Amino acid sequence: MTDPAPTAAAVVLGAAVVVAVAASWAALRPRGVYARLHYPGMLTSVTGPLLTLAVLLDYGPGLTTAIVALTAALLWVTAPVSSAAIGKLNVVLGERKRE
Repeated sequence: MTDPAPTAAAVVLGAAVVVAVAASWAALRPRGVYARLHYPGMLTSVTGPLLTLAVLLDYGPGLTTAIVALTAALLWVTAPVSSAAIGKLNVVLGERKRE
């Protein structure tokens, strides 16, 4: 019997790719500055944990999984800072376009 872990990892990885591509394409649409703030948050809060889960399912517990989980945890902790910086840049660029 085949191991279901690689299949589950592929499904989770596919979901992460779909979320990342959808958020990237949606951010390119010309919308308001504040509406575009949601897309970096989607990438950091959804895609990172999904990728970590895919690695955990594929590799199992071990050093590789621990390193990926630590990286995802650090990205999760710092995500509000990067999202705020992107938002600030969008506000500044949006104000320049109005002038």
